[in-house]
Amino acid sequence: AGAPPMGKGMPCFMGGPFGMMNPALARMEAERGAGDAQPPMMGRMSTLQADPAGQPGLRAALMDFRRRWDIELRFESRMVEHLTQRGAGWSAELERLDAELKEAGVPPVCRSGYLLVVMGQVTEAHSDEDFRRILCPTLSGGEAN
Repeated sequence: AGAPPMGKGMPCFMGGPFGMMNPALARMEAERGAGDAQPPMMGRMSTLQADPAGQPGLRAALMDFRRRWDIELRFESRMVEHLTQRGAGWSAELERLDAELKEAGVPPVCRSGYLLVVMGQVTEAHSDEDFRRILCPTLSGGEAN
């Protein structure tokens, strides 16, 4: 009598039967980490599409770091900026950040804020409002500094 309607007795994934996903969508899904579940205004995919010049491996290492630590996608640009400023030492810096998170045991909801402090982008001189504006510029109505 024909195939059952989508979602009725047939496993579905991203709008199609299981195992029949468009290869491009499959690749995007494979690149998503838990921290990529964002409202549409925050982006759905990494903005870093290739390694920055002279920093081979940075993109893959950063994506792995974000997945392991559940760092939200909207924080990616801050991480990229911080790591590219380190030049060839980006890998050692990412290892340092990894060790900091392991040692601190910071819950997922606080990790981006904690990383801002560890990366030196926020100090005790910043107010709570400064901190909020830096972390969530679109939600606080201000521009990140």
